[in-house]
Amino acid sequence: MKQTVGVVGASGIGKHHAKWYAMEGCEVAGFVGTCAESVERTRAAMTQIFDFRGRAYTDLKQMLAPQRLDAVSICSPHHLHREHTLACLEAGAHVLCEKPMAWDTGKSPEDLLADAASMISAAERAGRILAVNMQYVAAVEPYLALYDKHRGPLRAVERLDFRMESKGGAGGPNEYDEIWIDLASHPLSLMLRMLPGAVFVERSAACVIRRQEVVARFEMELPQGERVPVTIELRNVYEGAMARRFGANGFVVDLAGANDEHGIYRTHVSAEGERVQCEDLVHTSVRRFVEAVRGAGQPLVTAAEAYRNLELQLTLFAGARREQ
Repeated sequence: MKQTVGVVGASGIGKHHAKWYAMEGCEVAGFVGTCAESVERTRAAMTQIFDFRGRAYTDLKQMLAPQRLDAVSICSPHHLHREHTLACLEAGAHVLCEKPMAWDTGKSPEDLLADAASMISAAERAGRILAVNMQYVAAVEPYLALYDKHRGPLRAVERLDFRMESKGGAGGPNEYDEIWIDLASHPLSLMLRMLPGAVFVERSAACVIRRQEVVARFEMELPQGERVPVTIELRNVYEGAMARRFGANGFVVDLAGANDEHGIYRTHVSAEGERVQCEDLVHTSVRRFVEAVRGAGQPLVTAAEAYRNLELQLTLFAGARREQ
């Protein structure tokens, strides 16, 4: 049976959610944008990247009212994630929400965690799946394969290093706090997957927010008592390629993307002069979500994992020092 899906906020990453849904055999019934002009631009963009035949809306209720959607991707601005997620769950749809799970600069960390918890509770009451798109977790498997080939099995993580860059969104480059809000979920999701059961050592944390970069250093304590130092460097760049790299014990891989010979966008994982091609990370996240909706497995990142990610992101952010 073909699942019917919708997307809230399809001008950016949302149109790629829609593309991958279509590739996974779903019917993309519609999307929601902010105004008539923006939805027409988005409709044109979506028809260029896949055979989109759905409808465009400027109000979420309009998309949910005439039909029961099996699933919806929430790709709207951060401060609307809770509102849109709750509406879709109430309408009976499974939800894949973009990261961070909940964020509003006008709310306290406690209120934001309460918002995230309410989203999880709503999904449980509705008997629906709530997943969060933290696609970089999908890079762990190819990373471990490369590590094994060049260094042997990764038996113990002694340190983790992350460096990620972005050029900001449609409104311009990210600066100061926006860098952390936009990017921090990615390295934290990788860290949590590579250090299962580890506990954050809060007194070890040092986070500095500058105009074009945020650097966080802290330790995670493993169940056996060992501590693993973690370094996260996030930057805004104005031109050139964006760095997306991470690694354990000094074995660092670079992530990049390009179309393959069939015109399908893929992720490339590179290290030690070797490049491995794998499925696009967002594609993997969407595919795993669709499989979960169909009753076959778990999403790439569950809401519970995303909640833990948000806790760490907020804790480091709250203790950060700001510099010019």
